[in-house]
Amino acid sequence: MADISGAAGDSLLIYEDPEHRTHKDFNGERWKGDDLDLIQSLCHLQDFRSTVERAADLIGFHLRGSAEDRYSKLSEKGRFNRNAERRAWSIVMPVPNDAPSPPRARAHANECHEARHVYRDYDGKVLLYIDRFRNTKTGKKRFLPWTWRHPPDDFDRCEWVHYAPQAPLPLYGQDRLRGAQRVLLLEGERKADAAQELVPAGFAVLSFMGGAGKADRADYSPLRGLPVDGWPDNDAEGRRAMATALRCAGDAGAKLGGIVLIPDTFPPKFDLADKWPEDDEDPEARVREMIEAAVPVDPSTSAEGDGFDASARESSTDPGPDPPDCDDNLGNDLAGLGEWDAGEDNAPIPPREWLLGNQFCRTFVSSLLGAGAVGKTALRVLQSLALTTGTALTGEHVFQRSRVLYLLLEDDRDELRRRVRAAMLCHSIAHVAIKGWLFLAVPRGMKLAEMRDGSPQVGELEKRLRKVIVARGIDLVIFDPFIKSHGMPENDNPAIDYVSDLLARLAAEFNIAVDAPHHVRKGLTDPGDADSGRGAGSFKDSGRLVYTVTGMTAQDAERFGVREDERNSYIRVDNAKVNLVPPAAKARWFKLVGVPLGNGTEQYPAGDEIQTVEPWDPPDVWRGISNSIANAILDEIDRGLPDGSRYSDSSAAKERAAWQVIVKHAPDKNEQQARQIIRTWVKNGLLFLEEYTDQARRESVKGLKVNNAKRPS
Repeated sequence: MADISGAAGDSLLIYEDPEHRTHKDFNGERWKGDDLDLIQSLCHLQDFRSTVERAADLIGFHLRGSAEDRYSKLSEKGRFNRNAERRAWSIVMPVPNDAPSPPRARAHANECHEARHVYRDYDGKVLLYIDRFRNTKTGKKRFLPWTWRHPPDDFDRCEWVHYAPQAPLPLYGQDRLRGAQRVLLLEGERKADAAQELVPAGFAVLSFMGGAGKADRADYSPLRGLPVDGWPDNDAEGRRAMATALRCAGDAGAKLGGIVLIPDTFPPKFDLADKWPEDDEDPEARVREMIEAAVPVDPSTSAEGDGFDASARESSTDPGPDPPDCDDNLGNDLAGLGEWDAGEDNAPIPPREWLLGNQFCRTFVSSLLGAGAVGKTALRVLQSLALTTGTALTGEHVFQRSRVLYLLLEDDRDELRRRVRAAMLCHSIAHVAIKGWLFLAVPRGMKLAEMRDGSPQVGELEKRLRKVIVARGIDLVIFDPFIKSHGMPENDNPAIDYVSDLLARLAAEFNIAVDAPHHVRKGLTDPGDADSGRGAGSFKDSGRLVYTVTGMTAQDAERFGVREDERNSYIRVDNAKVNLVPPAAKARWFKLVGVPLGNGTEQYPAGDEIQTVEPWDPPDVWRGISNSIANAILDEIDRGLPDGSRYSDSSAAKERAAWQVIVKHAPDKNEQQARQIIRTWVKNGLLFLEEYTDQARRESVKGLKVNNAKRPS
């Protein structure tokens, strides 16, 4: 089959029973009407009578006489949907005061009627109604709009018709604008009603009609001149839709505000109609704080640039016209190369689809380089749990909850179970939270690629993976470790490049992220060293997202105040695409912890204690250094020593060492932290070197002075 536009794929379903015949375009996530609706969509027809004539041609029914006669004949034969005909009637907004209420909403099987939302204009006059239904078995929502319409040239015959208006669509809650000083925009009527009870005085909460897919089809002109912020649903689709809505509001003359960022502690897809987290005792105060902290939207970016996969749209009240097709093959390639003319390429560019922080991204291959037993697997297991629960367990942002397939290739099944169980116990994760999301495997005797008869060949593991990725709906596959995933010579660049290409092909073909943690060569590994990976360098070159994991050095332990016998419990993760050692404080740090599994037996009463990780933040070197303390330190440095000599930032300085002044005024700082503060002040010009005559040494030397213009205030 194909979708409604004719694109390939199993996305169009025609459903027929004795009473109903409908079709569903899964690419747009919406049910549509009967046969005539399908013909009207496929043939891009604008009115009902043209649709009837086209239908007659398709079934070989030859119409004769006037258009009115044809219409009458088809009516007698029941070849059109009565309500579809009324869709062509003219809509009346606002609705006259003497108009009756719409008919009672009719629920389908297993449905309950949840609410009837009334759209009103600024003066409170009714524009339309929308009935909201929910399937009690599947949870799926359905919306039934009611508009007041009359036939062409018959203004006295008005009826309620369940079709939404065409774009531009009215905003819900316009009657709240009277006296409002600020607007909060949401997606959905129920959310707007709930939010109005939580926002501060002076706010009007409005929503656009039809869900995320209709954010750019609303009439935002009533918001002209008002400051507008957006509260999105807590998922990527919701944020994209809200960014689009705000930019459209800005184009209509509203004062562009920002998008509220939902904390990672909130559930995925959270919205203001959901139950508020129990740990928040004052939701109204929290809402106010979150609105004030909204992130500004760049008005220079076109709203059209915030497109999203149409298959992810929720059911909407108005199917509306489909957007114009984008031609991915711009221009005419001359020899099948697939080249295109950049001057014609003005279609929206989709953003990279990150899954977790900057670690995993769809269509990209990532890797984590580290020595054996340093904590690679423990870290990747916790990151997998973060993705599958949608919770920022590692401190990294979860862009979207994802299904993960974790392949452990150098240990057995029970060892992988122990590692996952330890992380779940450490972070209080219930099994039900990951059911259907995290899948584990320990494939034996299977490889991605092998050498056969002197040439590389695709292995059995690659073939079986393809089936599992599709069947399980996998978003991320982890091969731990990379060296065990193939049977190729590890120092052979062409052979390893073949394996890397297989990984990249899987990522691109299935639109998934692929990760392959990798061992490092023997010897010390510097943080951020992309060349530390074991074997051929072609694997490192093929990965876009390469990181290193290394243990804490003695210098870092001293700087952070970590005891020598405990420093091996701390690891750091650095970007390995820059062959420079990043500052330790800029790295992402984790602490290795042992977790008792409680699996003791009579023979082994203590059971196992398995290593996992938890995020760790190094002590903030500036914590406790207030402006008054900083100025007291600077005053003493500026005065110099009693003998007339000045302090020095030199590492060889002893009595004149400036770091000692830091420790005197901030005794919680150690020497390494104090030296870092002095280096920072010298670097930003708050302290500078000036020549003076040392009376004791009777020579010209350099000492520290304070630039008073840069003092903290």
